[in-house]
Amino acid sequence: MSRDWPLFAADMLDFCHRITAYAEGLDFDALARAPKDRDALLFNIVLLGEAAAHIPMDIRAGWPAIPWTEIVATRNALVHGYFAISDRILRDIVANEVPALITQLARLVEQHPAD
Repeated sequence: MSRDWPLFAADMLDFCHRITAYAEGLDFDALARAPKDRDALLFNIVLLGEAAAHIPMDIRAGWPAIPWTEIVATRNALVHGYFAISDRILRDIVANEVPALITQLARLVEQHPAD
């Protein structure tokens, strides 16, 4: 399936908003006892990385504040190393990385709207 890269960027922003919404009011200490919430967060982080992998390298180079390599690597680690997922790392991604990413992705999507 062929899609223009701005659609993937818009998807990334949507996945970040979903992660934020799913995490709202979530007790991260209880993640082990909340598998649906944990799964929702993990699934959207995986989708975020998958969408990031479809952004062309020249576009990525123009947006160095977005940690493209780390986003894709996180997706790969979650998919291929699912048995070693750390709740501490998940908490850090959701609480710290995603909010900063929303700001950058919103700028990218604003400058390159999807048709």
